[in-house]
Amino acid sequence: MKLQLLSIPLLVALLLSPLAAAAAGSIAFSSPTSGTSYSGQGSYTISGTITPTPTLPDNVNVVVELQGTSTPLDVEQVSVQAGGVFSVTTLYGGNSGWVTGTMVISASDSTGASGSTTFAYTASGQTQTSGNTLTVVARSDSLVYTGQTAQIFALAYWGNGSAAAKATFAATVYGPTGSVSSITWTKSSPAGGNALWTAAIPAGTADGVYAADVSATEGGITTWTQTSFEVDSAVASTSAVAAIATSICSSD
Repeated sequence: MKLQLLSIPLLVALLLSPLAAAAAGSIAFSSPTSGTSYSGQGSYTISGTITPTPTLPDNVNVVVELQGTSTPLDVEQVSVQAGGVFSVTTLYGGNSGWVTGTMVISASDSTGASGSTTFAYTASGQTQTSGNTLTVVARSDSLVYTGQTAQIFALAYWGNGSAAAKATFAATVYGPTGSVSSITWTKSSPAGGNALWTAAIPAGTADGVYAADVSATEGGITTWTQTSFEVDSAVASTSAVAAIATSICSSD
């Protein structure tokens, strides 16, 4: 009889223990707050609290994606601090996946706690839709000689065929020994979505291949391409060839 009385509490504990183990916690977000909206490109903080507070060291996995899709735009992992608090600072915008719409932040930890929140995102400038990617192409002179003016052209356009009329361009030129400061480039914009850099190649410029990294940015999205040209001081200019020919003719 005594054994039977002792077994009843034990039986109750055994029956309740699976329920206790299955009860997962929850994650409440403190940032971004309800109704938050962002546009373009920048940084923001994702933070929250796990309830109940984990009793062992814990990490939180954070995933940001466009609502209605399953392609992550950002994935972060952050350690849980005292009181079940976590916080991570990351970027929004910056690639073609960040289109105008509602973004969903989902978080989960090793105990099974989970939660989600949303914020509105607007791709500034070009009105974008999923798949409307930004592309930049560039071309340059294939061969230049010292004293000649070199040119680098760039064009930016959207996946729907329209020019990226508000795009801003940047270019960095690297030579055989690294970045080049001896060549001064002047940038102009012949038309919307286009850029042109020109520079006189000074005497003494090292022979070899020069690479130009070209970027275009619009609506918080930046894309890159590369083009190149070769400097060969052994190539004579048209005027130099004409002067040599005149000299030869005069000597006759």
